[in-house]
Amino acid sequence: MKKRYFELKKIVVEMNDSYEFLTVGEREDLKNYQKEMNMLKSKLSDKELAWVDERFKEWYEKYIMMETLVFIKPKSG
Repeated sequence: MKKRYFELKKIVVEMNDSYEFLTVGEREDLKNYQKEMNMLKSKLSDKELAWVDERFKEWYEKYIMMETLVFIKPKSG
């Protein structure tokens, strides 16, 4: 259950970051993912949530670095 919550958390972050580019169907999927996340969160223990938070921090650092490298180009010259 905690692994599913972790995966959903990553999906939701990525989808929220590109929300304006999502189709209507993808936006509906996002709502459903958020509902599932909330349901799972209510069932997880504090220890399990801490586990997710620790892994999410590691993942998010890498995600932000890649987003920066891909979408923010330094000026040349």
